[in-house]
Amino acid sequence: MKTTTIDSEHRATIPGSVPHERFWIIEEENGYRLQRLPKPDKTTKLSREDVIRALHSSKLTFPRDWEEMRADTREP
Repeated sequence: MKTTTIDSEHRATIPGSVPHERFWIIEEENGYRLQRLPKPDKTTKLSREDVIRALHSSKLTFPRDWEEMRADTREP
């Protein structure tokens, strides 16, 4: 059985792991079990046009303009 210790910054080095590897921590009656998570699929970077198109088609837009909201939020 391999063992590891926790350093002063609360980090543990897991033997056989590599940097940026992800684990799922499962709590059991007698301790913890780590399940290695698969690497996420690499996504392609969106182009500038795709980002702008996504922002314009997003439903997270205000139905009113800034001047109307400013008038409602300021004290008279």
